Amino acid sequence: NATGVPALIESLKDERLRVPTIDILGSLGEPAKPAVPNLVAALQDQRVPVQIRSAAALLQIEKNSDDAIKALIRLVDGTPGAKAGW
Repeated sequence: NATGVPALIESLKDERLRVPTIDILGSLGEPAKPAVPNLVAALQDQRVPVQIRSAAALLQIEKNSDDAIKALIRLVDGTPGAKAGW
Protein backbone atom coordinates (compact mmCIF):
# COMPACT_ATOMS: atom_id res chain seq x y z
CA ASN A 1 0.00 0.00 0.00
CA ALA A 2 0.96 3.65 -0.26
CA THR A 3 1.49 4.37 3.43
CA GLY A 4 5.22 3.75 3.17
CA VAL A 5 5.73 5.80 0.00
CA PRO A 6 6.85 9.01 1.80
CA ALA A 7 9.57 7.06 3.64
CA LEU A 8 10.63 5.42 0.38
CA ILE A 9 10.85 8.81 -1.31
CA GLU A 10 13.12 9.94 1.51
CA SER A 11 15.26 6.81 1.03
CA LEU A 12 15.97 7.82 -2.57
CA LYS A 13 18.37 10.44 -1.18
CA ASP A 14 20.70 7.71 0.11
CA GLU A 15 22.87 6.43 -2.76
CA ARG A 16 23.24 3.03 -1.07
CA LEU A 17 19.46 2.61 -0.92
CA ARG A 18 18.53 4.27 -4.22
CA VAL A 19 18.34 1.20 -6.51
CA PRO A 20 16.48 -1.10 -4.11
CA THR A 21 14.12 1.75 -3.21
CA ILE A 22 13.41 2.41 -6.88
CA ASP A 23 12.64 -1.29 -7.34
CA ILE A 24 10.24 -1.26 -4.39
CA LEU A 25 8.47 1.84 -5.66
CA GLY A 26 8.04 0.23 -9.06
CA SER A 27 6.65 -2.94 -7.54
CA LEU A 28 3.99 -0.88 -5.74
CA GLY A 29 2.61 0.33 -9.05
CA GLU A 30 0.04 3.12 -9.06
CA PRO A 31 0.05 3.67 -5.26
CA ALA A 32 3.64 4.95 -5.69
CA LYS A 33 2.47 7.85 -7.90
CA PRO A 34 3.64 10.47 -5.36
CA ALA A 35 7.21 9.30 -6.12
CA VAL A 36 6.95 10.01 -9.86
CA PRO A 37 8.71 13.42 -9.71
CA ASN A 38 11.58 11.83 -7.75
CA LEU A 39 11.85 8.95 -10.22
CA VAL A 40 11.85 11.40 -13.14
CA ALA A 41 14.73 13.23 -11.42
CA ALA A 42 16.55 9.90 -10.97
CA LEU A 43 16.51 9.48 -14.77
CA GLN A 44 19.31 12.07 -14.75
CA ASP A 45 21.47 10.11 -12.29
CA GLN A 46 25.02 9.62 -13.54
CA ARG A 47 24.76 5.86 -13.11
CA VAL A 48 23.10 3.97 -15.94
CA PRO A 49 21.64 1.27 -13.66
CA VAL A 50 19.80 3.95 -11.69
CA GLN A 51 18.48 5.46 -14.93
CA ILE A 52 17.28 2.10 -16.21
CA ARG A 53 15.65 1.08 -12.93
CA SER A 54 13.97 4.49 -12.65
CA ALA A 55 12.55 4.19 -16.15
CA ALA A 56 11.31 0.67 -15.39
CA ALA A 57 9.69 1.84 -12.15
CA LEU A 58 8.00 4.73 -13.93
CA LEU A 59 6.56 2.33 -16.47
CA GLN A 60 5.26 0.13 -13.65
CA ILE A 61 3.63 3.14 -12.00
CA GLU A 62 2.45 4.91 -15.15
CA LYS A 63 2.14 2.52 -18.08
CA ASN A 64 2.60 5.28 -20.68
CA SER A 65 5.26 7.40 -18.99
CA ASP A 66 6.74 9.66 -21.66
CA ASP A 67 9.72 10.46 -19.41
CA ALA A 68 10.54 6.77 -18.95
CA ILE A 69 10.16 5.96 -22.63
CA LYS A 70 12.37 8.90 -23.66
CA ALA A 71 15.03 7.93 -21.10
CA LEU A 72 15.10 4.33 -22.32
CA ILE A 73 15.42 5.44 -25.95
CA ARG A 74 18.25 7.79 -24.95
CA LEU A 75 20.04 4.94 -23.16
CA VAL A 76 19.67 2.57 -26.10
CA ASP A 77 20.80 5.21 -28.58
CA GLY A 78 23.70 6.28 -26.38
CA THR A 79 22.71 9.92 -26.72
CA PRO A 80 23.72 12.61 -24.22
CA GLY A 81 22.12 12.23 -20.85
CA ALA A 82 23.00 8.54 -20.65
CA LYS A 83 26.30 8.23 -18.84
CA ALA A 84 28.23 5.06 -18.23
CA GLY A 85 28.68 4.20 -14.61
CA TRP A 86 28.39 0.49 -14.10
